[in-house]
Amino acid sequence: MKLLKMLLIIFIIFWAILISCGSNEKSEAKETTTNNVPNEISETTTSIIKPDLPDMDFGGAVYKVLGRTDPVYAFNFANFEIYAESITGDLINDAVYERNARLEEKYNCTIEQDLVQNPEDVLTKSIAAGDDIYSLAFGRMTQVGALAQKGNFYDLNSLKYLDFSKPWWSQEVNKAVSVEGRLYYTTGDFNLIEKALTYILLYNKDLAEAHELGLFYDFVYDNTWTIEKMTGLCTAVSSDIDGDGVMTDADRWGLGMDSRNAFYAFVNAMDNFIVTKNNNDIPAITINNDHTIASIDKTLRLTNDDTISLYCELFSGKVSYDFWLSAERSFFGGNSLFFADFTQMLKKASANVEFNYGVMPYPKFDEKQENYYTTPDPVGVSMLVIPSSVNDTDFASFILEAICAASKYEVLPKYYEVSAKTKYTYDEESPIMLDIIFSGLRYDLGVIYDWGGLRVLFTTIIPSDGTNTFPSKYAALETKAFTQMETTLEAFRELP
Repeated sequence: MKLLKMLLIIFIIFWAILISCGSNEKSEAKETTTNNVPNEISETTTSIIKPDLPDMDFGGAVYKVLGRTDPVYAFNFANFEIYAESITGDLINDAVYERNARLEEKYNCTIEQDLVQNPEDVLTKSIAAGDDIYSLAFGRMTQVGALAQKGNFYDLNSLKYLDFSKPWWSQEVNKAVSVEGRLYYTTGDFNLIEKALTYILLYNKDLAEAHELGLFYDFVYDNTWTIEKMTGLCTAVSSDIDGDGVMTDADRWGLGMDSRNAFYAFVNAMDNFIVTKNNNDIPAITINNDHTIASIDKTLRLTNDDTISLYCELFSGKVSYDFWLSAERSFFGGNSLFFADFTQMLKKASANVEFNYGVMPYPKFDEKQENYYTTPDPVGVSMLVIPSSVNDTDFASFILEAICAASKYEVLPKYYEVSAKTKYTYDEESPIMLDIIFSGLRYDLGVIYDWGGLRVLFTTIIPSDGTNTFPSKYAALETKAFTQMETTLEAFRELP
């Protein structure tokens, strides 16, 4: 008996050492992976930086913000970070309410919002009429460029109280979207709709385990998470379940995508920019290269093989429900391995799925690619602008700086750290994956301006064609694209 007890003790000690070693290895992997996490996401309230703003009394002035809503897809596109009417018990609503209440009391002002379906139309009419109604507006990324070159917005770099060196502003975004030192639109920690509309991949962990596909997170850690790897996994899972010879919403898919915009997200993730800039902040169209063509080939093999992947558009007129929900329904029903959608879908997944799911970044081009990249929704995401009809730019920029700073510590952590990473995910690895995803969030002036139709080439034309028509389509668009880009640059140079 003594011998048995001794052997048991030795076994327990040995087993504990093995678990500890495994835990340490996993911790080291996590630590290595999260080194690239940006400060604007990972920094917490332990080191609060205060804005360099003086004490101010604005005498009850109204700070009205124009934002967006949608009569059908409010969950997807409506601004939820601007205003809250009262405390409701909802974590984000209450954080927004408390932030605004504190700022209103501190600076003697009132924060209000107008949410409309097409804020750009309302904004254009308001500016044309010279109405000083909105101190700040959220404008869709694909529309703010054209409005900016017509002189509708202030150059944010010229305003008194905006300090873009502070951590509640994204240095990478400002660098990407400025033109010759001018910054007419941007994003920051106030702009939660950007975080909500960032492309991520959800995956069905139970389905992966049933098909013995391996540990997906290890693919990320060991740098083998490539588009070829993902294509192989999707192929292994897809199945014509009912055996009718046609892939329908009743069958099992490797990948479901919210729209053809996801095609662009895959190409972008393989380190492709439509537009880059030189050291003088002057843009250049640089998408026409061999790497782009190879990236498109790889993406098409995954996204446009209709035996393994579905675009929602494929089910238009073929289902009895809103076809834009087809990829969501397939994934929630356990019939897709991957779902390409946005961060906000985590909330829906938490409420609707009965299986274990996880989060993955978009795959790399190959194992030589250094980082994982992602993009905001090229159609729906909004950016911050200050209309040129604003008379008191000091007030407009002061409160914007204050609300961005407050959002960093009071609202963003509750949305990102508490909700997205904790409340709506159920394993230790998904929060790490989200950090990796957001560390690679990128903007492209080619998406914002769509010079020559190059954005649409990636979001509509090529994924609709289903073949790599890039060389010929680009050749047909190139002259128009360069002409339109030069027109934009000249328009900016003529602005005061």
